[in-house]
Amino acid sequence: MISVGLNKNTKFGCLADKCYGLKAWHSELDALYGLDKDKIKGAILYVAGLSKGGNIVCSKPCRHCEQFLKKYPLKAIYYSMPNKKYGRL
Repeated sequence: MISVGLNKNTKFGCLADKCYGLKAWHSELDALYGLDKDKIKGAILYVAGLSKGGNIVCSKPCRHCEQFLKKYPLKAIYYSMPNKKYGRL
């Protein structure tokens, strides 16, 4: 494991990357921001989401996160979906 990220209750994603504008600080941004791109070359990013009741929810990265993630040399990006399924970007 290289890093872990969590959604933050702030509107300052733009401080890390202008593609966020005044959007929230999402878990993908939190996990990768500040890491050396060479260090994560070929890494796999897993994004998971849970409801307040503990159920798995769709955690497909938003369009801002998708744009941000394109800047990193990741091997793959997987995200959770309900019913024990997953998606891949």
